[in-house]
Amino acid sequence: MKWAISNPTRFLHERTELDRLENEVDWLSAAWRIDVEGKIEVDLDLAIHGRTYAGRMTYPDVFPNSPPYIRPRDPLERWTVHQYGPGGSLCLQWRADNWHPNVTGADMIRSAFDLLSAEQNPEQPINVSSAHHMTEGQLMRSEEHRFVVTHRLLHAFHALPQQSRAVLTTRTILNATAQVVFVSEILVAENEAQAITDLPAGISSYFPLFSWRGEGYVFRSEAAITRANIASTDDLLRTLSEAGLRSDDLLVKEEGGSKYKSKIVVLLDPELTSLRVFSIESNEQPVLCEYRVIMPSGADARLPEEYERLSTVRVGIVGLGSIGSKVALSLARSGVRRFLLVDDDYLVPGNLVRHELSWAFVGVHKVNAVRDALRLVAAEVTVDVRSHRIAGQESALAAGAALKDLASCDLLIDATANPEVFLLMAAVAKANKKPLCWGELFATGYGGLIARARPGLDPNPLVVRSALHEYLATLPPAPFQNAPGYDAEQEPPLVAYDCDVGNIAVWLTGFAIDAALQRSPSRFPYPIYLIGLRREWIFEQPFDTRPVDAHGDGWDEGTESITDEDRLAALGVVLKLYEETHADRSSLQVLGSALQKAGRREVGGVLMAEHIGPNKFKVCEITVHRRGAIASFVRRIEDAIGKLSSFFHRTDHDYVRFNYLGEWHSHPSFDPIPSATDDASMLEIVQDESVGANFVVLLIVKLISNEQLVGTAHTYLPDGRRARSTIILGNSNNMQLQ
Repeated sequence: MKWAISNPTRFLHERTELDRLENEVDWLSAAWRIDVEGKIEVDLDLAIHGRTYAGRMTYPDVFPNSPPYIRPRDPLERWTVHQYGPGGSLCLQWRADNWHPNVTGADMIRSAFDLLSAEQNPEQPINVSSAHHMTEGQLMRSEEHRFVVTHRLLHAFHALPQQSRAVLTTRTILNATAQVVFVSEILVAENEAQAITDLPAGISSYFPLFSWRGEGYVFRSEAAITRANIASTDDLLRTLSEAGLRSDDLLVKEEGGSKYKSKIVVLLDPELTSLRVFSIESNEQPVLCEYRVIMPSGADARLPEEYERLSTVRVGIVGLGSIGSKVALSLARSGVRRFLLVDDDYLVPGNLVRHELSWAFVGVHKVNAVRDALRLVAAEVTVDVRSHRIAGQESALAAGAALKDLASCDLLIDATANPEVFLLMAAVAKANKKPLCWGELFATGYGGLIARARPGLDPNPLVVRSALHEYLATLPPAPFQNAPGYDAEQEPPLVAYDCDVGNIAVWLTGFAIDAALQRSPSRFPYPIYLIGLRREWIFEQPFDTRPVDAHGDGWDEGTESITDEDRLAALGVVLKLYEETHADRSSLQVLGSALQKAGRREVGGVLMAEHIGPNKFKVCEITVHRRGAIASFVRRIEDAIGKLSSFFHRTDHDYVRFNYLGEWHSHPSFDPIPSATDDASMLEIVQDESVGANFVVLLIVKLISNEQLVGTAHTYLPDGRRARSTIILGNSNNMQLQ
């Protein structure tokens, strides 16, 4: 009715044209009405070949921009094959795909009359050609049961011999409009299951989707079993029996129950030109349901040929926030199949305004959530995760293991926008000659930057960053500080739209793909790009891009030649320093000296020990990290890693006898017993599979008023238990723990 009020001239024109048609012909009777929803309708009686077709023409609210439609007044009637089901509208000469606003309702009624009079002619019916071509999506709208065939499942079907059957393992996913079945395994021989490897692992497990596991059979016959008339379980069993295929175990009741077990049944024709899929539903009476089959898409490639090379590239991503999560999933869609994800944070509701994931993952650590999402995006994805904070307060051993794992990647991506993380990532990249890409969004989302450093092609990461800073120094100050990165919980939250983050993530992904494929020449001539998303700061308009070049040192440590004499001289000095610093000092002296210097500040470090007997260890060396406060101390991971490496080198890497024992720290203001935070930290270390420890020890010490050293030692086991250890202070230069 709204259209008639807003366009009264057209409404009056419609009435005039319909009145003229009704006066000109003897087969039409029309009555205008308004339905309960306010739509303008016309009840029609069409007298055609002795029959009256009681119909109704409805004007949509957006008329004349969309056509009126004609359908039977009886919702059960079907007049023609050119109709959208019983009671549905007729497919006429003018439709949504060829509609023109000049066409009137009277024209639509003439079209309906012409269709019915030609098709329903009792003497010489005419088969009216259809101009309506339905898409696969349109045809499937009413299909609730759907069966998805992948390329490798089809190959497995092709490999089946004629006159055979095989057992299937199925996975069913339910949603509001469809029940979708996949095949995850096919039993090609007795006790030999073949996995369908192009089905993502996330479909073949209960998490993160609830994927219901089922079973079924596939039958291949020399007979044309796919062409049989099958409408019931009796029809199915008879068809299989006539084809000489065993089917006696299809109808089996649940153990101890009255219902039949549900099963999927796939029928293949001899040449595999067609297949049909049925399910025997779990019911007290056998009920058969046929599935709509979704065949794999054709061989037309949707990605460049080079994408297959990405499947061998291992990508390490640090920071799985809004940018990192988008980059990870986009890389998987682009062909990357091997990932290392590093982040210590978990997903909270506030993240969802820009994060790639959804409420389904809230409360889950981001590395685990993104891993599960990757396993739903592509098949054959291998994802290693580390719930670890790079450049944070972590155990030295766990930190070393994380950096070592990153060093084994082929491409590194820093998505944290954290300068301390960048320094470590740059060090790993340079030491191991690995390309590094990084990016960040500017606060309020007016723009961002992407940068890269490739061994042999660009300056090293620190030089690239210096080039950026030099360029920024020539510009007016940015209106806002950079968006908070790794430590966002300590800073104001970033205000920006998801589309802003997405723009930077898209180009960072492109940067990463270019680096991973080692394109020559690169599609990105410069190592740094400042990207504007709106008119702000130096950007004159959206998509205003400012490239920045970088020149400087390469990836080798130095350019000066080093002589053997220099090496020997340096080694002599280092050995002398070590002897002066450590040779005459016991572990107790190291502890006492460190505590005296620290005063009321907490300090700590790493314990390295020798295994001298059953459950007995001698502390050989102690590291001291002096950065701390009254209530906590700060680990310097890089120092600990270096000293652990030196210790292992001096002990000839005899890890059975000499190894990392645990950690120590002081409680100058509290009793020397573990806090809840201490317990959690040590359990995290011992339960970290990458550390590989059977136990770890925590030593807590304190200097009391008479300079006497007191302390307690505690052993932590992977199963969560904590036991008190004994400290033996002997005459030797070292303490012993048992």
